[in-house]
Amino acid sequence: MKKALLVGMVLVAVFSLVTTQAVGREPLCPSGRDYYDGDDFFFAYNEAEWLFEGTTYARLVDRRNTNEPKGRAKGHIILEPDLYILAEALTTDAPVCSTNAAESSLYGDWKAREAVAFGVDLLVDEVSLGLAGGRVSLVLVNDSGTPGYEADDCQVYFASGRHLPDPDPRPNKWNWQRFEMLVPSDSTGLPQPNLGGTCPYPALPCWGVYQSNDCPTKTDYDLTWSTVIQDVDRIKISFGHPEHPGQEQTWSVGIDNLFLYSCLPN
Repeated sequence: MKKALLVGMVLVAVFSLVTTQAVGREPLCPSGRDYYDGDDFFFAYNEAEWLFEGTTYARLVDRRNTNEPKGRAKGHIILEPDLYILAEALTTDAPVCSTNAAESSLYGDWKAREAVAFGVDLLVDEVSLGLAGGRVSLVLVNDSGTPGYEADDCQVYFASGRHLPDPDPRPNKWNWQRFEMLVPSDSTGLPQPNLGGTCPYPALPCWGVYQSNDCPTKTDYDLTWSTVIQDVDRIKISFGHPEHPGQEQTWSVGIDNLFLYSCLPN
């Protein structure tokens, strides 16, 4: 799916490293037009095969069959009640294991596409142990040429510093929030802000290189960034710091509109 955001849409006054504006915000590209690709699940189609880590699925639900207040976009959303997972929650399936993911418009050379941001709508309806430390992070993965074997994956991440939305205590009220994280794909090295490649918790917001696996270039932060941004094989949305996922607990969450924004169409 390809769409263009036109200059004539309503603009927002404030835009920083992370914005809550879903649509109608000021374009990031010099041309005044951002293209966006991804999954809105409108026709119950999960192109990138998003799933929750430790599971083999993500449940798509028709909004009309929920108690969500009327007035939000129609179509489908990922909605999971009573999901027992770590904070690192949502990921695209590895292309080697799927039928659709290898064709997803979200993969490939983000630098060549002049990627500028990645966005997601998030809802937390309930969480068993609370949201302390629950902050949204974007993780980009390169499989090091060994799809299906995750131990040597190279990963860069942006720990946004923004907390997950609190559950709304009112009956049948859903506290959706939009998270858009800038992705400076034209950077020749690990983008700023960073702390030399690692982001000691809770030093946020921060770009970092994942150190808890066997990525062959993980100690060369700039090389790892260049490798990943020019060949993105998988994407994750973490509900905590990628290096410090916290403990397993039960979540009831909603997810929608996972989009990559770029200056060139795919």
